Amino acid sequence: MKKSLNVRQERFCEFIAAGETQTDADLKAGSKVDKSVARRNAARLLTNADIMF
Repeated sequence: MKKSLNVRQERFCEFIAAGETQTDADLKAGSKVDKSVARRNAARLLTNADIMF
């Protein structure tokens, strides 16, 4: 059974679908980190089996 996404993950998906870069999507979704950390966070989110395109 798949787990539901949390709010930040849902927002990340919405920003990706709207055409944002992965890094910008992570930052706009609510990450309060440096851009290099946001890039790594985005890469990790995209490997989440519950987040599919």
